[in-house]
Amino acid sequence: MLNHEPSGLQHQYRNALLAQARTKQYSHWVTLNTHRDCTLDTAVRYLNRWRVEVLRRLHGQKFYRLPAEEVTQYFGCPELSLAGHPHFHLACFVPEAVAGKFERIAADRWKAIVPSGSHHIRRIGPSTQDQENVLTYATKRLNPNAPVPFVDSRLYH
Repeated sequence: MLNHEPSGLQHQYRNALLAQARTKQYSHWVTLNTHRDCTLDTAVRYLNRWRVEVLRRLHGQKFYRLPAEEVTQYFGCPELSLAGHPHFHLACFVPEAVAGKFERIAADRWKAIVPSGSHHIRRIGPSTQDQENVLTYATKRLNPNAPVPFVDSRLYH
């Protein structure tokens, strides 16, 4: 992953990515752990399946027809645990109308997809500093040379 001292190019890449992420106000901080030996590609497939299952339960079968601002979204980065297991740190935007339901189902959906997995889900405070803390932490190990340097659900809408 990313060295403690990022190169100039890594720093520019991270700043550009953070600038894009800051265009959204996020409501939830989500960490999804696999706790298993799997490739990053496999973990990303798990994440994509989780995304679709959560969206269907929150917004219905035709969630893809809704305007982007009405649909749950996430931005974050994959990271490897000390054991080498992939996990994701995500800043999520969840419309307030479905936030309670998201908090009830998101963890269950991850556990159904990755039985060995665990999760951490909590609301993010509304201040600019709260938002910045989550985005900074989510991108702390950003590696622009990784096969999947970041994940953004807006790429799939």
